Amino acid sequence: MVFSTLGDELLTITGLGDLSESGIDKLQLFSFESALPKTERDAYHYYWAQLRGENNPVRTIINGLAVSQSIDFYDRFIFANLSQRRFRDIIRVIGETVGNYPFAPTWWYRHRIDYLVSKGTIDFKPSEPTFDESSDGKIKLNMSNR
Repeated sequence: MVFSTLGDELLTITGLGDLSESGIDKLQLFSFESALPKTERDAYHYYWAQLRGENNPVRTIINGLAVSQSIDFYDRFIFANLSQRRFRDIIRVIGETVGNYPFAPTWWYRHRIDYLVSKGTIDFKPSEPTFDESSDGKIKLNMSNR
């Protein structure tokens, strides 16, 4: 959705996650609200109940449909930005992963990297101390544990 702001700028949002609570009020998004018929509410209810019944921890949108996936569903996108030969900066890997595969937030990719390091799937090397503390360390694929 695209909105014109007070400063004659265009604001593009792709979902409610792009807005703060005050942004919702400022853009008067509740003026677009309309009631859903009971049959449509029931359809959403049954669809969500089916997803919950699948008992997978991750819900994602694939081809416009919400589907359940396993916890490691997004790991393939992290692996695509890693090498088994050279270590890469964690922040750079997360940035490239989000840039190439913007399906999950940065905190999710970081959480999964930490988990994969703890399991030995990814090797970790702490950054050497520098004046610039913008690095959290370096990682690479550990093919012997994958």
